[in-house]
Amino acid sequence: MKSGLFTSALSSVALLAALTGCVSTTIGTSFVRPPPDFVRLGETTEAQIVQRLGKAQDQTELRSDGHLLRVVTYFFGNREEAAHPTDAICMRALVYRFSGAMVVSEAFVSSCAADHTDFDERKADAISIGSTRCADVVALLGRPHARSIHPAVRTPGEELIGYLFESLGPGPSYAPTITREYSKKLEFTCDAGGIVRDKSFVEEGQR
Repeated sequence: MKSGLFTSALSSVALLAALTGCVSTTIGTSFVRPPPDFVRLGETTEAQIVQRLGKAQDQTELRSDGHLLRVVTYFFGNREEAAHPTDAICMRALVYRFSGAMVVSEAFVSSCAADHTDFDERKADAISIGSTRCADVVALLGRPHARSIHPAVRTPGEELIGYLFESLGPGPSYAPTITREYSKKLEFTCDAGGIVRDKSFVEEGQR
């Protein structure tokens, strides 16, 4: 599991085996990302999630600063659907974390051409810690791919928003069983007043 906002669902063992090992063309059930008003962190319940999306394909638990959180993941992959970049595998994942019955974190990541979550991290240079409002981050970068509140984040009243992208593709022609992985994550910590308190960017792998 990667640190911060989301579970690296796209590179899970099941997807990797099915989609790069030629076991199956498709894994999971296709879905679209819910609209922005579908989840209200701290208010939307698991029953409401299941009513709209059905049962998740994967469930696990983790501890965040002493709090037990349950994590459910919806994922889909299709080797035949157009991907971004073009030589990657089309995959999308939707991850929710629950404290009790309430959603405290959501994340969506996709490498499908129709709804990919690739983003321009260079725009973060215009965001100043301590003065830029998180609403201005959203205006600049668009709808966040991930959001978390306490206890998925340590401090009550704060919120993390993030932009996520991950892709899997074939390795070099001389080593076809190797999978090329790439991911990047841009996160902002918003204080109780809605001001950016911290930002971070992590990039791993090869495009």
